[in-house]
Amino acid sequence: MDPITVSAPGKLILFGEHAVVYRKMAISCSVDNRTFVRLTSTENNTVNIVMSVLDINQKWPIESLQNLLQEFTEAELNDKPTAVMEKKLKYFLNIKSEILTKKELAQVLLLFLYLGICKQNADNGLPSLKIQCTTYLPLCSGLGSSASVSVSVSAALLQQQGLISFPSIEDSGAYWSDEDLEKINKWAFRGECIMHGNPSGIDNTVCTFGGMIAYENGKTERLHDLQLNGLIVNSKKERSTKKMVEKVKSKIAQVSSQLTASLS
Repeated sequence: MDPITVSAPGKLILFGEHAVVYRKMAISCSVDNRTFVRLTSTENNTVNIVMSVLDINQKWPIESLQNLLQEFTEAELNDKPTAVMEKKLKYFLNIKSEILTKKELAQVLLLFLYLGICKQNADNGLPSLKIQCTTYLPLCSGLGSSASVSVSVSAALLQQQGLISFPSIEDSGAYWSDEDLEKINKWAFRGECIMHGNPSGIDNTVCTFGGMIAYENGKTERLHDLQLNGLIVNSKKERSTKKMVEKVKSKIAQVSSQLTASLS
């Protein structure tokens, strides 16, 4: 099989970053900085994941992954990852801490997407692959680096497994059908659940479809012909989206009526 290369943009939420978690509307757009994933078939009966920005270069024997796969039902692998599933993945990766580092989260994410997507064709056996992931988005900065990784890895694996068609080639690039984009988005959302616990779905949606969208309670409206100039400043101060969401949730619990009104 020829190598497969997929890229996905980052994102910027223009407003509603916390409101969208509570099923209120947010407006988001994609940004030019991207994540690139190169997927190559190998013949060494291993899966090798490489992500240099997090110093990841890890190999797993296909046989051990096949054994791990037996611990999950098909229903589990076709839904949002559960706490039990994440615990099994962490055990396989020999991760003992409750609070995971960026590197550990990325390892769990990549392993989950590989198993979940390749399980669809499990009768053919798990594929021996090298998955190289390179991102030009700053991590933990609110620009959707994890969603961009989830989208590009999901798309590459779905393509390799023949679960989506080859994209159509146009002058401005290669594009999948809306049906295939929805499949990519579904898996990317599951990956975001690994990273953030209870994501709204806006990050993976805009990183999948690109452009500008209005997003509310899982429903997407694409906004066309809007030209905006903006300046993004990277403070280089990393923040955890999951922790920030939990902090706002705690504040809302304390003063529910005032904060809930401000989110509308």
